[in-house]
Amino acid sequence: MKKFYVVILLLTFFAPKLSAQSSNWFTLPGSPSNNIKMDDIFFIDSETGWLASGQGQSLLYKTINGGSNWTTLSAPSVFYRCIGFANENIGWAGDLDNATVYRTSNGGSFWSGINISGVTNSGVCGIDVVDSNIVYACGRYYGPSFFYKTSNGGLNWTAQDMSSYATTLVDLYFFNKDTGMVFGSVGTFFSVNNKACILYTTNGGTNWTNVYTSDRGREWGWKLSFLNNTTGYGVIESWRSTDTVGFLKTTNAGLNWNLTRFETGDTNFHAQSILFNNEMTGWIGGYGSAGGGSVLEGKTYETNDGGLTWVGLNFGYNINRFRKVNDSLIYASGKRVYKYSPKFVSAEPVSSIIPESFKVYQNYPNPFNPVTKIKFDITSASKGIVKLKIFNILGREISLLVNEYLTEGTYEINFNAGDIPGGIYFYQLQSGEFSQIRKMILIR
Repeated sequence: MKKFYVVILLLTFFAPKLSAQSSNWFTLPGSPSNNIKMDDIFFIDSETGWLASGQGQSLLYKTINGGSNWTTLSAPSVFYRCIGFANENIGWAGDLDNATVYRTSNGGSFWSGINISGVTNSGVCGIDVVDSNIVYACGRYYGPSFFYKTSNGGLNWTAQDMSSYATTLVDLYFFNKDTGMVFGSVGTFFSVNNKACILYTTNGGTNWTNVYTSDRGREWGWKLSFLNNTTGYGVIESWRSTDTVGFLKTTNAGLNWNLTRFETGDTNFHAQSILFNNEMTGWIGGYGSAGGGSVLEGKTYETNDGGLTWVGLNFGYNINRFRKVNDSLIYASGKRVYKYSPKFVSAEPVSSIIPESFKVYQNYPNPFNPVTKIKFDITSASKGIVKLKIFNILGREISLLVNEYLTEGTYEINFNAGDIPGGIYFYQLQSGEFSQIRKMILIR
């Protein structure tokens, strides 16, 4: 995966000397709140995202400034369990209580419900967007199990009864329109023979193969996430009154899975979300009340050794979904919205010269492999929240290098492209009304 390292040199007479520092997870102070949890979150880039808060609220939210502020959307009052978007306009949200998918074509300003015919007493628990036409969904976590599919952008849906394969379905992940998997359970729901399972398809859901069944009952699959096209993870929710959490890992695109369990010391924790940012660092969030108390504050656990050991964090309660934008930006939905944005910064004054104009310079060296420098000037007119983004040739944002308040001065950044493929990339500097883009070439 991509790795980006940032070193910023501040050149200004007035700036104090700063020491090395790093930032990780923090609560977005302007985000909505839910005393239980907000069910799902989805971002198409670093700025624009949507939030589904079904439990106890029946609300949808939108942000266009990276989560600093959120707008409550005008949408029907239903139990929104999942949400996904193909682009800034077209998106879908699933209703847990009914087999209905809500569709928007204007970024969430208006939503219309499409009832999935042939389905009774079920709902939509997970959704995965392949493109603006093909979308898959499944449901639900307490049954009955169905797999849903649209090939015309959600205008019409078909339903496949999955009861011969699974009792419950919670989440799903597709690499493309043909190959993917669903995560749920087999056996009588909430019984001693209710076990987590993963079903795999190579023809868009026409046929399924069971590639994993857990080794004990009263637990079921909850969330899937993939680090790349081969390495993925799944977390198992357990109701066995034990303090162990189980998570799965695949290194061959979901064909085989290995189970690891670890102890939390909390018998009231029920794991419900998982994401790895790289092979070593990952997080598991979940639902529960620490020590059996009345306050619902399931902890978040972190590993930095690939899942061998885990520690509880003092952030992120009842997290039901992690969403990764890039290696340096992740969002999570729980009782609040949480944001992961690590930076490695050192800065010290080396000149008293104040720039006369807003400017981003050509990176050097260019072409480069794999490290290059990007220098830019911030003036008194352009000071404020400064963003420096990297895009690939398709216009997809791959990194947000800088996203913070900067005063006037000259800054220089070391950009390490890690293991991203060679090719043409663009970097964009933004601050208020000012914006400038330049091209750079990574060679291998």
